[in-house]
Amino acid sequence: MSAFKRKGGLSVLLVPEDDGPVVQFRMSRRAFRAVVWCAGLVVFSALAGLGGWWWALRQNAKVRELERENAQLRETSRKVEELADALAQVYEFRRRLVVALGGREPEDSLSAILVRRFRTSKEPEPLSRVPEAMAAAREEARYHPSIWPVSGWISRRFDKNHKGIDIAGVHDDTVRATAEGMVKFAGRKGDLGLSVVLEHGGKYRTVYGHCRKLLVRKGQKVAKGQAIALLGSTGHSTGVHLHYEVWKDGKAVDPEKFLIER
Repeated sequence: MSAFKRKGGLSVLLVPEDDGPVVQFRMSRRAFRAVVWCAGLVVFSALAGLGGWWWALRQNAKVRELERENAQLRETSRKVEELADALAQVYEFRRRLVVALGGREPEDSLSAILVRRFRTSKEPEPLSRVPEAMAAAREEARYHPSIWPVSGWISRRFDKNHKGIDIAGVHDDTVRATAEGMVKFAGRKGDLGLSVVLEHGGKYRTVYGHCRKLLVRKGQKVAKGQAIALLGSTGHSTGVHLHYEVWKDGKAVDPEKFLIER
């Protein structure tokens, strides 16, 4: 193709490589500029389209990556919530045990426990370990006297001259073991009349006095909540009630701090 300038316009010759006829046509300068401008616009549009397509692909890839990250964050958040719930249950169970054992209620919060946990370990405690901890705590709680031994109300409290509490109730009501253990004594015990003494895991001992009738014998194993006697007023007693004592490591402690569950 060739072009040469003529007065008032441009002549364009199309010369084929073979012996075909030569094609000639003439166009004005304005028409030529319009053709060149349109061709440039087409090329620019094509390039812009390719650029937009590439940008859209990049954005779509970023969106997919963000969706994956969000899914991972949601899963992590769910696991953290499960762990927090499990720890809250463990903390509440621990708090009740501490109170039942005669100690002060823990002042540290669950959030403080979590902070200490993540400070001392790079990896959080596996969720699979939580049921084991709960099972161990429940096993230990079997030997902690935490239930009311008999239905009624406290008519006399623990003090330096009274090693237990008196629970007034109805004649022949059931007296129950406040924790799992073994009967160390069952019979008459001085001013306490018919009494039962239970040993709980070597650390705790409980005493049940002024019973009318005993339902267990020495050496017998008893479960927590098992009936061991009937309420009465034997021995030195002014009325129907149960004299109840809790001993920890050989020292009498206030049983009222242990009365969590009825």
